[in-house]
Amino acid sequence: MFANKLFKIYISRLVGIFASILSYTIVIPRLSSNVSAYGIYSVVVSLLMLLQFADLGFLGAGQKYAAECFARNDREGEVKILSFVHFILFVIVVIYSFALFYVYITPSLVFNNLRADDVNLAKSLILIFITFSPVIVLQRFGSAIFSIRIEDYIGQFVDITASILKICSTFYFFKEEKYDIVGYIFFFQCMNLIAAIINLTVIKFRYHYQFLEVVRFFKFNKEVFQLTKKMAITSIVLTFTWILYYELDSVYVSKLYNPQTVALFAIGLTMLSFSRSLMNAFFSPFQTKFNHLRGLKDEKSLSGFFFRLIEWSFPISVIPPVVIILLMRPLIIAWLGPNYIDSIAISRILIINLFFSFLSVPISYLAIAREKFKFLLISSVSLPFFYMLFFFIFRERFDYLSLPIAKVLTIFVNLLINFYFIKDLITESFTKLLLTLARQIVIPFFLLAVLLFILKPFWNIEEGKSMASFFRIVSVGAISGMIPILAYYVMNPGTRIFVKNFLLKLRRA
Repeated sequence: MFANKLFKIYISRLVGIFASILSYTIVIPRLSSNVSAYGIYSVVVSLLMLLQFADLGFLGAGQKYAAECFARNDREGEVKILSFVHFILFVIVVIYSFALFYVYITPSLVFNNLRADDVNLAKSLILIFITFSPVIVLQRFGSAIFSIRIEDYIGQFVDITASILKICSTFYFFKEEKYDIVGYIFFFQCMNLIAAIINLTVIKFRYHYQFLEVVRFFKFNKEVFQLTKKMAITSIVLTFTWILYYELDSVYVSKLYNPQTVALFAIGLTMLSFSRSLMNAFFSPFQTKFNHLRGLKDEKSLSGFFFRLIEWSFPISVIPPVVIILLMRPLIIAWLGPNYIDSIAISRILIINLFFSFLSVPISYLAIAREKFKFLLISSVSLPFFYMLFFFIFRERFDYLSLPIAKVLTIFVNLLINFYFIKDLITESFTKLLLTLARQIVIPFFLLAVLLFILKPFWNIEEGKSMASFFRIVSVGAISGMIPILAYYVMNPGTRIFVKNFLLKLRRA
């Protein structure tokens, strides 16, 4: 059953990746054609992204315990938990909307050197986001229900359809003499609302979900609070540190520099966000599986999944970032043109962050499943601390490049901290595993070098902005990345066994 669902999720994620590539190909060049407006848009979106963490950690805790309830067939417990945590989310969204309204009144809080037209644009975008902010509650509720059943693919296909409509709308909002970013964002938010309603309708009929029960329990629940508070308090700290480390870069740059520099930095953040979303497409189904196994108290299988996930994710965490870094210059030139050539160094440095995902993500999943709150707190608090420390150390020498450099160094130090504390969670040797992975990646890296050398005439370009060249470079990257990854999986004994069993289960399903 898990194998069948996993297959469907990866199919939907694969379609989503193609939709995302299409979006970046069509939407970003149109948005970024006005550098100043794109910088303002990037800052406002960063402010909106903070709403993704508005549950104060309760949503993550609630989803973990709701998944355990689902594994035990406890529907009432699941509804109580999800209703409570989404009530918390709703309250914080309302409070945050008032805070955003203050930014709407006083844009200088987050912007420097804005012209009168820029002020009007910033205020219009903020007002739209305030109006549609409650939609996030509907989105997260639907996503949580699909996720704990490991049926994310259902909601993903609805979201993909909405995304395609958003992409198509850019041909209306952005033409040769037209740059209507306000109209586009309003349409974008309307599509989010429609997609959320469709997902909830599917949930109603597919799972026979009683939304009257959800409404009845949509309030503060002392019992659920006691169950989730310890993990939620940890998650609040995780959320706060995550925001400081991951989500405020555009705001930092906006206050330190100007909208044009924000636009340059936003390209690197967009590349990192897209690449991280590819990683999450692989990792996320396993987090729910970790919680299911914890709910069933199957610790042996939980440990096994932890080490297998490291093996399976290793090539995905290493090979694609190497490909992106090597192809970054021709990719950005073909995608956005010479105006964004200064984004190349920023983007390359930021992508280095992904190299450590094959260790950091499984470690965090295991710590969450086994409720190692002290470990999670220490790990998360180290992120903004070292980020700020390294930024101030390198600021004078590297100027705005000090931010991405600080981010990479912080991730590396954080991983060393995780290694120190992870010894209490595992029994097998990490050193032996890492040496095995290092040996198995040699041949894939050799294949990568050969492929990039052979395909060099197709990606080594300098002629400027061109969609044809952009698609050619993306194709080269996909081919150069996939073949070495497949070679790694063929050589890895554990992966061969998993794939064999996976295909057998699919055949029986």
